[in-house]
Amino acid sequence: QAFNQFVERGVDASGAAIHWSKEAPDGPEVTHVTGLVVSHGGVFSGQVRRDGQPHGVGTQTWPDGATYCGGWLAGAANGHGKLVKGDGAGFEGMWVQGRKHGAGVEWLVDGREDRG
Repeated sequence: QAFNQFVERGVDASGAAIHWSKEAPDGPEVTHVTGLVVSHGGVFSGQVRRDGQPHGVGTQTWPDGATYCGGWLAGAANGHGKLVKGDGAGFEGMWVQGRKHGAGVEWLVDGREDRG
């Protein structure tokens, strides 16, 4: 999915609703999409760059039921976010380049939690 034209508001070829905005005077242009189908059959709603990569804040759901909601940078989970896997286990805390990083709360299917 590539966004190669300036669109103020509209619908892309997949039917996802879009509108363009600017993060900051010197930041990248981003748009908000709803229901954008991404690789591996996932669905993303939130901010994306013109090249279609998640960038800003958004939620992605995968076919196995896993959902990540939080910050994104250049297509990867970044900043504060929450991942809940299809089996109910998950992690809420900081992410860097798509990986858990630093403090957070991790929980297992059986309900046990690890904070730190």
